[in-house]
Amino acid sequence: MAVASPSLATLARQTLTGIMNYQHSEVFKGFNINFVKSLLKDERAAFRYWCLDIIPRANLDISIDDDGDILKLIEFLQNDNKLSSTDTS
Repeated sequence: MAVASPSLATLARQTLTGIMNYQHSEVFKGFNINFVKSLLKDERAAFRYWCLDIIPRANLDISIDDDGDILKLIEFLQNDNKLSSTDTS
C-alpha cells in the first residue's frame, strides 16, 4: 500500500522556522521568496554588504549563490525586528 507523500508546502511549514513559520502571511513569505529568487549575483552581494553592522559578521559568512543563505539573512532581520511585514517605516 503506497503512502501519499506530503506536499512541498507542507514539508516547508513543518521543517523551516523564522520566515517560513505561521506568524507571517503567505503573501509576505511569497514576496520574500520571489525577491530572493529575482536577485542577481551582484545584487545579492550588495544586500549582504548592506547587512553589515545590522547582522553579526559571523552570520554573514554565507554563499551569495545559495537562495537559502540569502533567506537566512532575511530571517535574521525579521527575528531581530529589523524587517517587518507591518512596520514599513
